[in-house]
Amino acid sequence: PNCTQNCNPSLLFPARIPLTLPAPAPAMSDPATAKRARLENGATDSPALSSTLVERGYENGAEDAKSVITGLCRLFYTAGWVTGTGGGMSIRQDGKIYIAPSGVQKERIHPDDIFVLDEKSGEAIENPTRNFKMSACKPLFSLAFTLRDAGACIHSHSVNSILATVAFDVEFKVTHLEMMKGIAGHGYKDVLII
Repeated sequence: PNCTQNCNPSLLFPARIPLTLPAPAPAMSDPATAKRARLENGATDSPALSSTLVERGYENGAEDAKSVITGLCRLFYTAGWVTGTGGGMSIRQDGKIYIAPSGVQKERIHPDDIFVLDEKSGEAIENPTRNFKMSACKPLFSLAFTLRDAGACIHSHSVNSILATVAFDVEFKVTHLEMMKGIAGHGYKDVLII
């Protein structure tokens, strides 16, 4: 639909958007090619630094929910969309809810650090191998899954949003942002006061 100032966001954003994953990366049998690709994606040969980097199956074409969460956490951290331990991410798939833990650097999360919950009961059916805390975002994620039938939910603490809250003392006004059309009662040309 052609979005006007008072467009209906439910027409633009269906309640359930299927989780689509990228095609698997081509296999690299040549060690030099594989090393060059790792270095281009931020890896390092330095033993001191390489221990802080985590291999992620998602970046190698794996499509399981745990690998998707850990891969996206690293990508979102690199893009500045989440900061350190701030924010959270979860995926609902096949009757299970996968949630990244609280208090963990997003770029360091391993697939075995992910909580797995039963979708119906909300009870943990698989805990991380390390002693991590459940995300404080769990109630937010549950509402998104229940009320909007979402397939995934991301709670972001981007550098820009944090700076906006610090820079504006009383209120923050925005306008002419495409994402505002997703907020009920707001359109592209409206002024949103936060």
